[in-house]
Amino acid sequence: MKKILPVITLFILAMTLLLALASCDKGSKDTPSLISTSPQETTTPAPETTTEPSHEHSYTEVVTPPTCTEGGYTTYTCSCGDTYVDNQTDPLGHDWGEWKTTVAATCTAVGTETRSCTRCDATETREIPKAAHNYVATVIPPGKTTQGYTKHVCSVCGDSYNDNYTNPTGSVGLDFTVNPDDTITITGIGTCTDEDIIIYSTYYVDEQGNSKVVSSIAANAFRDNTTIKTISIPASVTSIGDGAFAGCTKLTEFKVESENKNFSTVGGVLMSKDGSTIVAYPAGLNLTTYTVSASITTIRPSAFAGCANLTVFEVASGNARFTTVDGVLYDSDKITLIAYPAGKASTSFTLPDTVEKIGDYAFYKATKLSAITLNDRTYESDGTTVDVPGISSIGSYAFYGCTGLTKITIPNITTAVNTYAFANCTKLAEVNIGSGLKTISTHCFEGCTAIKYLLIPETVEVIDDYAFYDCTNLTTLVLRSGVKEIGYRAFTNCLNKGTDSTGKNIARVYYEGTASKWNSSEITIDASNWMYLTMYADLYFYSETDPGSGNYWRFVDGVATPYR
Repeated sequence: MKKILPVITLFILAMTLLLALASCDKGSKDTPSLISTSPQETTTPAPETTTEPSHEHSYTEVVTPPTCTEGGYTTYTCSCGDTYVDNQTDPLGHDWGEWKTTVAATCTAVGTETRSCTRCDATETREIPKAAHNYVATVIPPGKTTQGYTKHVCSVCGDSYNDNYTNPTGSVGLDFTVNPDDTITITGIGTCTDEDIIIYSTYYVDEQGNSKVVSSIAANAFRDNTTIKTISIPASVTSIGDGAFAGCTKLTEFKVESENKNFSTVGGVLMSKDGSTIVAYPAGLNLTTYTVSASITTIRPSAFAGCANLTVFEVASGNARFTTVDGVLYDSDKITLIAYPAGKASTSFTLPDTVEKIGDYAFYKATKLSAITLNDRTYESDGTTVDVPGISSIGSYAFYGCTGLTKITIPNITTAVNTYAFANCTKLAEVNIGSGLKTISTHCFEGCTAIKYLLIPETVEVIDDYAFYDCTNLTTLVLRSGVKEIGYRAFTNCLNKGTDSTGKNIARVYYEGTASKWNSSEITIDASNWMYLTMYADLYFYSETDPGSGNYWRFVDGVATPYR
């Protein structure tokens, strides 16, 4: 302990001396001594000392203002060199001006823009994203086989893309009707002039580009067209009516979209999807013989209508549904005549005794045929057993357009002669109607321009709409007493033959009844016929004896003859 005490004492003295030397004494005029002595302790006299005045700091201020990046402050400095800093402030931060484009962005490259600080030389640059393309849109309308679309091309760089695709138009101008389910049925050629008809699943129904799904092709839609060469049928078509392509004499091929679930083609012939039904044979196909394959179970009525190049039908062995006799196609029992080859050179034809029905379109446009014998029913010697059944019915369009046919006798056993059966037989001058027929169907003899004399037997009750429409050379009409109804335009454009030298009409109508019956409810005559039956023709009423005056007639040797 005695050793440590002197050391501590010396340390304290040293520190006191250092503090005294480093600072100014503000409260004393004398400089104090480090070691205090008294006169008794020294023999040396005290030196003579000088008293200095005391020092007070006098600071000057230097203000350093803040900058964008450095803070501000005030510096205080004393003449003695003492200094300190106070009043510090934060940096101001940059005062940025507006961004200015230095490199403009385009649709292919980014741009740059720069801004500067208003207080310093600092600048800042950033990237401008690529500009949007300046697309100009052009609508490319669909073509017959090409899609329509909108083409967008950038006017700056030429970049382009297409969108808004629309289906090809296919053949435009076709007639159609809208079905209850909002699909459409193609009904005719309309204003279309295409030789190659293309029908797509959707068909444009107006100029605004609205379209509807094509679900069917109507009966007789393209009948007798003489310019069509091919027809393309879309997948959406589920039904095709009879006669849709009958008599299309330039048509050589059908095409069916592979996705169609109902139809297909074999060698250009329109078939059912499973190949069991012949739907339509191209009437312009340049083949003289067609063989019905063994797999065929059904032939549509109009399948071979107007095939003017066909002269012979054949049936493959193994087919149990059909047969042929002399190149003519029948069902296997030869009860129904299905198709007579329109190109057959024969001018006359007699049906086999077994035939009872002549199918629809059977002789359609067999133009070389001038005479045909339709069997009536005959009996064996006992008078009750049927020997020859006879023709009970004649189908629709059966002899349509047989322009060489000059005479037809409808058997007494025949009870049905269907629509258009003898229409447009332009050389048909003699028509004999059997006793079994009660109705002459619509359009049955339309356009038979060679008929001059026509006797409607007493068994006929109805002459249906357009039955003799456009029989322009009809001059004498005999209506027997059984007629109860004459339909719309049944005799339009008939009996208009002018007048003779005496001013009387050349055309005459002989009605086997009285004037009162003619004007009664016992007979209904559509108003469309009045002008032709009573104005263009002189009307005669039946009388067994000569009344002495007026227009009356009677039969003389089976011929209607007026009394005067």
